[in-house]
Amino acid sequence: MIVEEKDKKLEDYIFDRHPIVIRNPSLPETSLNWEECLSHLAKCYKLNTTAHGVDLRYANELKAFCTSGEDVENVKKIVDVIQNLRPSESLNVHLYYGFLPGTPAAFHDDPNDVFYIQGLGKSKWYIDYNKELYEKELNQGDLIYIPKHCTHGVKTLEPRVGISISFIKNC
Repeated sequence: MIVEEKDKKLEDYIFDRHPIVIRNPSLPETSLNWEECLSHLAKCYKLNTTAHGVDLRYANELKAFCTSGEDVENVKKIVDVIQNLRPSESLNVHLYYGFLPGTPAAFHDDPNDVFYIQGLGKSKWYIDYNKELYEKELNQGDLIYIPKHCTHGVKTLEPRVGISISFIKNC
């Protein structure tokens, strides 16, 4: 079973071995905006920009992108909160962009615990936990915790930006 909660503080949970979905977690200003995110994406990938952000005429070819997200202001605020959960561990932060509804990410598992915050748009998560497949739809502001080695995949339901934060144990 995957725990699903609403409007709770992250400090109230023990993030260990079970996937958890938290609807509207108590985080600092988590709202991202498309202009800031697309500007960041354009800078990272040297995409053509217009006065209104990224030229997405070729969005069908873009499908999805991943960038480091530590230099986006509202991402920094969220990272600080997550870092306080395990201050002795380092973090790896990425922004995942999905533009085409229905675009899936391949099933995979990560070697580290992952916190994913749906910054913009919607996605559907498929989590294989204890040999049972769960589906969870994430809306803007929702958080999902995926423990290391838990197989999962994601499908874009509408254009989205997600913040992925993983812990890396220091040796």
